[in-house]
Amino acid sequence: EWKGLSTKVFNVGQYRREAVEPDQSGRSDFFDAKNESAAAAREAAATAALEDALCFLSSGGKVAILDATNSTKARRRAIVNQVRTCSSRYAVLFVEAICDDAEILETNMLGKVKHSPDFAGMSLEEALVDIKARVAKYEEVYETVQDCEGSYIKVFDLSSKIMASHCYGRMSKSVMPFMMAI
Repeated sequence: EWKGLSTKVFNVGQYRREAVEPDQSGRSDFFDAKNESAAAAREAAATAALEDALCFLSSGGKVAILDATNSTKARRRAIVNQVRTCSSRYAVLFVEAICDDAEILETNMLGKVKHSPDFAGMSLEEALVDIKARVAKYEEVYETVQDCEGSYIKVFDLSSKIMASHCYGRMSKSVMPFMMAI
């Protein structure tokens, strides 16, 4: 629950790891946009997570969090289209985390490689090299969320700055202070 509302997180990475073993799907080459089979597996995981989120909402859930990178405009457009096809009652709010603080990035990467099954069996040094390569793969295709895409909140350097656009309604306005507090 969040604010007394039935809430559930749908982590696309978890769906990916269930479909393809983490020792394959967790490595940086799996996130290469040119790797067609990996791209198809990533897309299937994202679609499955979104379908489950929509089923949760259709069954009475109030807040579904699609925890995913969604780093391209095309991916975000597909999410909006799928949500609208399911129900016009549902609203989409994108939250984009933008960080260029080297210390924060290093701390987050270190936590990720220590705790994610994607890096099991790798030395800390190997895992850090791999996650940095994964981030570079994302950066190759990354497109920031824009006003024309609908509601969004951008969080800069772990809430040192927040920018919001098209945030209307109780739910969107409730998310903003929450994002500022984490």
